[in-house]
Order: sequence, then C-alpha cells, then structure tokens
Amino acid sequence: MNENSKKIKKVITSDGRVRVELVPMPLGDNPWRTRQEYIDEQKRDSQRFYITIGTMIVTLLGVIATAWTAIVTIKGAQRQIVSAEANALDWPNLLMGAMIGASLGYILVRTLDWVRRVRLEDKGFISQKVNFGKLYKLKFKLNGDFDPGVCCCEINVNGHKSFAKWDEAPNPLKGDNLDVFVPEMVPATYYQKLFLRREYCIPILIENDGVIEVFNGWWFGKKYRYYSLPSLADKDTITVVISGNNFNWQKKVLVQDIKSKSKQME
Repeated sequence: MNENSKKIKKVITSDGRVRVELVPMPLGDNPWRTRQEYIDEQKRDSQRFYITIGTMIVTLLGVIATAWTAIVTIKGAQRQIVSAEANALDWPNLLMGAMIGASLGYILVRTLDWVRRVRLEDKGFISQKVNFGKLYKLKFKLNGDFDPGVCCCEINVNGHKSFAKWDEAPNPLKGDNLDVFVPEMVPATYYQKLFLRREYCIPILIENDGVIEVFNGWWFGKKYRYYSLPSLADKDTITVVISGNNFNWQKKVLVQDIKSKSKQME
C-alpha cells in the first residue's frame, strides 16, 4: 500500500465488522517531484510572472487607448473655450473604444488560461496479467501548469456507466484475499489525486477465459452479485472520461482496438 492509499482508514468495530473511513488527502507538493522538476517549476513560475505582468501592461494600454479615444473625440478650439455643443462626445466611437479594450483584455485572459490548462498525453493501452485475470490499462501523462487535484475516471459502454478503479487504490478486499470482498471500500477506489508530469495506468477492461468485461471495484464482488455489468463484444465502443478540477478529457475506442493494440506490460 503506497502513500496515496492513506486516504483509506479501516476501523474494526466491536462486532468484528470492518468500517472504512475516507481521510482527506494532503494538498502538499507532488511527492514524486525530483530536484530537476522543482527547478523547472521555478522557471515556469518566473515565466508565468512575466506573462502576468505583460497581460497587465497590455490591458493598461487598452484602457489608455480607450481614454485617448474619448479625448480625441472632444470637439473644440485649441486655444479658447467653445460652446458645449462643440465639446459633445462622439459616443459611438467612445463606446467602440471601450468595447475593443474590454474584448482585448478578455481575449488575453482566456488565452493565458488556455496555455496553462491541464493537457492529457495519451500513451495508449497496455495489458498486464494478474492473479485474477488480464487487465487492459489506459496509460497517460498529464502536462500543464496546475495539478488537476482529485480526479475520477468514468467508463461508459452500451448505456452502462461506472467508475474505474485506480491502480493506486487498494483492492476492496480484506487482506487482499479474493474470497473476502469488502463493499464499503469500493467508493474509495473511485478517486485519485493526480500530479503533473507523472505517468498513470488505470485499468479499463479485464479478460478471463476469453470473456471481456469492464473492470471496476465492484468486479471483486461479482460472485456475491455486486457486479451486474454485461460482458462485452469486440465491436462495442467504450467511452473513457477522466475529469478533475478544471480538467475534462474523453476518448472513444473499440474493445477490439484495445485488445489488439495493447502492449504487454513488463
């Protein structure tokens, strides 16, 4: 069990039952971050600072341009006071300048958000044989400027939706015994805090005796009828949706493509 699994706290009650409590994850730095990644992060912080200053300068220039537009639209003589009618503002031009300045500021802010957004680098599927079958996992890496925080992965196929079980989450079993399913632990497998520039593998499908099924935490309770999803055919289309804080990514893929294009995990 790694550091990420500390969000799960198991308590043995007086009657011998297992009660699972979710403990909030710490919001600290990425524990896998190396010194070089720390240096790179400092450089990105410096770049973000200068980009922010540049955005403020351009926005200020937009305000100045708007004010200048208002000034140059005032009609009158250069050396004497003229009538109020001569000093009337050209409201259409004034409003146009204000709209251009506001639009420019909005575009700059949205462009900056787009550049700094979380981006998922899809590395395809891999397969791994385990003691309870063969897993097909989606491999990916996150890039950007901000961690997406706690994320979930939804699997949609043939009208059925379920949350995937993250690799970092412990199996919902007592003592990792396949014969002792603990349903109270399943919700804890739905969520995982993700960090930038670290590779992740999340199981999507499982194969046993030629039968393909969606893999999630409830699959471990299949013989107790906790799992009710139907088996899949090669032509079925799976939609994988990974979402987090200001982050949403999805991919559609055929079951046969997952099987044929998966690389064997060493």
